[in-house]
Amino acid sequence: MSGALMPCTSMLVICLVCVGCSREHRNTDSKSDSSAGDTGERLDPVERSPSSTRELMLQNDKRHYAVYRRYVDGTSGKYVHIFEGVPSNVHSLSNMPDEMEPKLKRGRWLILVYAAYSLPDVRCIGQVVEAATTLKANVQIGIRGFFDEGENSTWCPACKATDSIGTPIWVLIEDGDIVDVRRGAMDAEEISHWCRQVAD
Repeated sequence: MSGALMPCTSMLVICLVCVGCSREHRNTDSKSDSSAGDTGERLDPVERSPSSTRELMLQNDKRHYAVYRRYVDGTSGKYVHIFEGVPSNVHSLSNMPDEMEPKLKRGRWLILVYAAYSLPDVRCIGQVVEAATTLKANVQIGIRGFFDEGENSTWCPACKATDSIGTPIWVLIEDGDIVDVRRGAMDAEEISHWCRQVAD
């Protein structure tokens, strides 16, 4: 009699385990979709295949803007940004450039150079977008990612020459000349103050 009950008991244990796994999986998905605090800002921590058409990197529901990444192809790792709702003086710069882009050789530019694999660095995109509103047309904002810091040597040798370490890297350019380089996170107010201080 007890032997006849053994298969049923085994099946019951397996079913309970599967149900538990399913619930845990749903809970994990729910947590990953939650927003980041009261700032209205959400980050996408998932590393997806370069074959994706467009990947959400940063979204701010309060400010009504979003930043996406789109890979140029499926092999090189080169990508550009797609913006929605950002100020007109914010521009996408691709990673792995062969040289400094011609447009950076005209006027004043602030370039945020962030590590594409770092969520704190990606969060700085939101700060520079906020700063762009106050800086307006006086300063053009460029946003460029990288997977390896060596990628920056083709357009900004000073990025490597600095004695400081850490990311993101902030580069101020005047008519193609690099006038200052900083490293480390800054908020919107600090970014605006630094730009004005260097300009003066």
